[in-house]
Amino acid sequence: MKEKSSGSDRTLPKDKGHPSKVALTLRRYLLVVAGCVIYSFGVAAFIQPAQIVNGGVMGVLNLINIVTPIPVGIIYFLVNVPLLIISLVVFKWRFTVGTVFGTALNSVLLTVFQNLLRDVVFTENLFLNTVCGGVVLGVGLGLIMRNGASTGGTDIIMKMLHRKRPHLSGGFINILIDIVILAGYYVVHHFVKHTENAFDMTVFAFITVVIENVVYDLVLYGTMGSKTVYIITDKPDEITDQIINRMNVGATLLSGTGAYTHTKKAIILCVVKNNIFPGLKNAVRDIDDSAFMIVGKSLEIYGKGYKDYHQEVL
Repeated sequence: MKEKSSGSDRTLPKDKGHPSKVALTLRRYLLVVAGCVIYSFGVAAFIQPAQIVNGGVMGVLNLINIVTPIPVGIIYFLVNVPLLIISLVVFKWRFTVGTVFGTALNSVLLTVFQNLLRDVVFTENLFLNTVCGGVVLGVGLGLIMRNGASTGGTDIIMKMLHRKRPHLSGGFINILIDIVILAGYYVVHHFVKHTENAFDMTVFAFITVVIENVVYDLVLYGTMGSKTVYIITDKPDEITDQIINRMNVGATLLSGTGAYTHTKKAIILCVVKNNIFPGLKNAVRDIDDSAFMIVGKSLEIYGKGYKDYHQEVL
C-alpha cells in the first residue's frame, strides 16, 4: 500500500502552530458563557411565560414555579449541590469545575433575565413559545456541553448513563428522563391546577423537549456531514493531484487487482465534507469518466481535521 497522505480533509502541511492551553481554556469558557446566556434567556423569554416545561432539573423547577412563586434561580443551585458532589467523584475536576461554573452562572442569569423580561412578551402564541423555546434551549445547552461543562442536574445523570451505554446519544437519554418530567407536568396541570387543556399543554411541552434535544444533538455532534469515497481509476496521479492540490483534501493510494481481468488497479481513498463532494465528483468525471467511484456516508471520523480521540462527547 502506498500512502500519499492522510485521509483527513487537510493536507499535512506546514505547521502553523497551535493555540496555547490558556487561549483554548479561555475560548472554552467564553463559549460556555455564551451557552448559559442563550439557555437562561430561552427559559425566561419563552418557557416560563407560557408555563410550559423543558427537560431536566430546570423542567422540574419550572414545574415547581407553576404552583409556587419560589425563585427558580436560587433553588436551581441548591438542588445541584448533591449532583455536583457525585460529578466530582465520577468525572473528576475538569468537568466538575465547568459544571459548577455553568450552574452558578445559569443561576445568576436566570434571576437577571426573569427581572429584565418581567414585563416583556415576545409572543402569546403557545406554539411559537414551544418552538422558539426548544430551539434556543437546545443551542444553549449544546454549546455548554460541547465545551466540557454542563448546567448540572440531569446533565450529570445523562453523562453517567452515556458512559455506561455509549451507543445512546445525549439527546436520546435526555428524552427518556424528560418523559418522567412530562408525566409530572400533566399531573400538576390536571389534578392540582385543574387546567382544562392539561393534555394539550403536555403535548406542547413534549414538542419543546423533542425540539430542544434534536437541536442539542446537532450542536453537540455537528451534522457529521462527510463522505468516504473510493475511486478505482487508471489515472490516479491526475485525480490525486486535483484532490490534494486543488481541493485541499487528503488522500491515500491503495493498490488492487481486478478479480475478472486480473489487471492492477489504483484505488484512491479519501474523506470529504459534503460541500466538497460535488467538486470531487466533477473532477473525477472530467479526468477519467470510466473511473469507478464508491461513495458512503461517514458517521464519525477521528483524526486531524475531524474529531479528537481524547475529547469525550456525549
